[in-house]
Amino acid sequence: MIKKILVGVKGDKESNNVLRYAVNLARITKSKLTALHVIETLDEYNFYEDIKLNYKIEAERDRDRCIQQIKDISEEYHLENLDIEIIYGKPTKSILNEAKRGEFDLIIVGSHSRSNFIEFLLGGVAFQITHYAKRPVIIVKNLKEIDTILVCTDGSDYARDAIAFMPQIVSHSKSRVTVLHVAKKGQLKSADSEKIVNEGSEILKKMGIDTKIIIREGYPSKEILREARKRNYDLIVMGHKGKSSIREFFLGDVVSKVTHLSSRPILVYRAKKGKF
Repeated sequence: MIKKILVGVKGDKESNNVLRYAVNLARITKSKLTALHVIETLDEYNFYEDIKLNYKIEAERDRDRCIQQIKDISEEYHLENLDIEIIYGKPTKSILNEAKRGEFDLIIVGSHSRSNFIEFLLGGVAFQITHYAKRPVIIVKNLKEIDTILVCTDGSDYARDAIAFMPQIVSHSKSRVTVLHVAKKGQLKSADSEKIVNEGSEILKKMGIDTKIIIREGYPSKEILREARKRNYDLIVMGHKGKSSIREFFLGDVVSKVTHLSSRPILVYRAKKGKF
């Protein structure tokens, strides 16, 4: 059950959309929301006093602006169960540590819809959190109501866990859910493909959620993105084992490719197992 949500905020325009998404979801699920603003430390410049001073002044302005924006948006959505935290450190590490320390059920972070590919490979904050957090993560790329959800399954334990997590959002938002499985070439009508997609659908039906079933054939990431664009889903849901390398990305890390190339919010489910 989602009781505590952690959202990373920066105070810029795009971050405000992430915050609105988190505030709305916290309101829908009746969860406590913690808005975390990380003031990045610049240890490598410690011996340059003028740089330190200018950075400190600008960082304090960003902090004050961010706090006010958090308050304004929470009031806009009438959300009262809200905490604001300010931390000095590195964004990724700070968010992961806080998620662990506070035992949050869900992490929400933002990402540019068309982020730079080289920056992505080098490890943007959203990318790193998706691959290292032992919590479900929603990556917000634009502000959308959660009316239609595309749940992707390959029959793995990670996919089943992601599907089982879905009712915590769907039962509150009354969203329409489609379960998608992408079959290998020549297996569009195979028994295995039917079994995988039906199994995913049955998990949700047992929880009182009606679903639509779709089986596609081809490359998983390509077909997931094609379906997401075709029906303009508000949220894509995927399970992920995490910690995939750049080599695995090029060999077929479906979650990484969809996360990078999709223009809509994505929920990547990670179980609370192991260490951060």
